[in-house]
Amino acid sequence: MTRTALARTSIVAGLATTLIGASVLFPTTHDSPVAVSAASSANFVGVTTSDLTQGLASLRAHLAQQPKDSNGWALLAEGYVEQARLTADPSLYSKAAGAVERSLALDSKDNASAFSARAALESARHEFQQALGSAHDALAINPLDPVALAIRTDALTEVGRYRRAQRSAAAMDNLRPGLSATTRLAYQAELRGHVASAAASFARAAAHSSGSDLAFALVHGANLERSVGRLGSAADLYRQALRARPEDPSALAGLARVAVARQNIPLAIDRARRVAILLPLPEHLTFLGELLLSRGQVAAAHEQFAVAEATVKLAEAQGVKVDLEQALYLADHGDPVAALEAARNSWRQRHTVHTADALGWALHVNGSDEAALKFATAANRLGTRSAQFLHHLGAIEAELGRWPSARAHLSAALNADPGYSPWQRKNVEQAQRAIAGPS
Repeated sequence: MTRTALARTSIVAGLATTLIGASVLFPTTHDSPVAVSAASSANFVGVTTSDLTQGLASLRAHLAQQPKDSNGWALLAEGYVEQARLTADPSLYSKAAGAVERSLALDSKDNASAFSARAALESARHEFQQALGSAHDALAINPLDPVALAIRTDALTEVGRYRRAQRSAAAMDNLRPGLSATTRLAYQAELRGHVASAAASFARAAAHSSGSDLAFALVHGANLERSVGRLGSAADLYRQALRARPEDPSALAGLARVAVARQNIPLAIDRARRVAILLPLPEHLTFLGELLLSRGQVAAAHEQFAVAEATVKLAEAQGVKVDLEQALYLADHGDPVAALEAARNSWRQRHTVHTADALGWALHVNGSDEAALKFATAANRLGTRSAQFLHHLGAIEAELGRWPSARAHLSAALNADPGYSPWQRKNVEQAQRAIAGPS
């Protein structure tokens, strides 16, 4: 089978334009509006799990016959990274790494596809500085490489170079206009709290998409609708996403949060359980655990947390850097000292609003509120509409006796996302009651 023949198949065409997002297994923060955003979710072209499995089998058969096809090995690596995203199986990263090595061994000079595949793998493993370097290597060979353009934008965002990330997204839109560019521009707007602009971008993307692409755009538009309290509109968009891609985990997770906003916790738990079965990621397992905690089902909640911890350890064993996610989880449900160590490790690697939030919160639960305030303030510097960021800042201010500011931020946290975890919401409300008297 020739490269031209391969390119005619739908799965290889989809793989060739796969644009892997920055956080394949572990979105940067599980309870903020940017948790499943354009930068932390994959943007891929109509590829289902079954199609991907069949396509990879065909590609492996081709490479068995044509083992010197460097582009084929690079494409296989991208496919494995995408399969890891769809199946939550980080063991596929080792296979992806092997395929990248085979591709580069065949051609280490003019192989833009291999460098972009390596960037996708490094991004999936949260090695964002390395991913940025690999993306630049690919773009030096092919300035229009679609995967490298996407990873460059994502990596710049994930290391906290927000102005450069915005310029990169705009350049991508000029060079390679389409869903991936549009959604990355939308995420840059969302990070800065420009909800209307982000929603308009996702609506434009949805108008020109179908299948899983349409579901992707609809879900993120729905998340924004939910964040501003338009629950009916959000629910409609989530259901449209499910018609475009049945059993889409992100759409089901969104409907679970709509149920939370409508104070129907039993329904939210049912939906969250379905999501955890379909895609057992730590963010989904933690959300389900917190739903169960809010109903007093402590043992059941800790069962979900145990699975989440095991999943994180599995990913860590496969080379994924999980310090940020560990810090947030441990600060709320584990060892505060270990949370602080993980948060400091994450901060050493990248100075983002998410790492600032995690470090601030870890310092807070360890009783270092003066130091925590600096980082919690930095987490909110872009104006991101995040219930989590505002909650953490308000709680830290409350501990420091900064009552007016604490009240404002805690109130804003409750308004930032009506689908915020009810267990977390209870903590916000407790903090509000504690400072109701002081002035």
